[in-house]
Amino acid sequence: MMYTADNMSRLLGNEATNEDAERFAAYLIAQGWELLENEDGQIEAWRNDNTMTEQEWQEALADCFRTHEISLDNGANYMTAAEAMPIIESSGLWDAVVSVMNTEARERVHAELAPCTELDFLRRYLELAPSDLIIG
Repeated sequence: MMYTADNMSRLLGNEATNEDAERFAAYLIAQGWELLENEDGQIEAWRNDNTMTEQEWQEALADCFRTHEISLDNGANYMTAAEAMPIIESSGLWDAVVSVMNTEARERVHAELAPCTELDFLRRYLELAPSDLIIG
């Protein structure tokens, strides 16, 4: 199914772009929501036979559209790409970091930026990622 600014307007508002719609849909699906088209052609989020509440919607929007962070210690501490990169480089963790990235977000960054530095790649990935990146 295609997620567009038009069919996601109830979830995102009228100022959303198609890119916003795709990003939010990917985020919701990754969080276990089922996205269904209603009789008006609008997308609604359902989980466990319940529609998304106002609070769940607000929390999902806030989490989806913030720049995410990375944890190199199994979620105990989070940091920005700039803070994490020296540790990633000195510990040889780049392949491990890449292996746990969301495939769609990783491929999109590659298409947008490659060739680029690992720091630039990680920064952009964390902007697009549907959630924080956790290693360890």
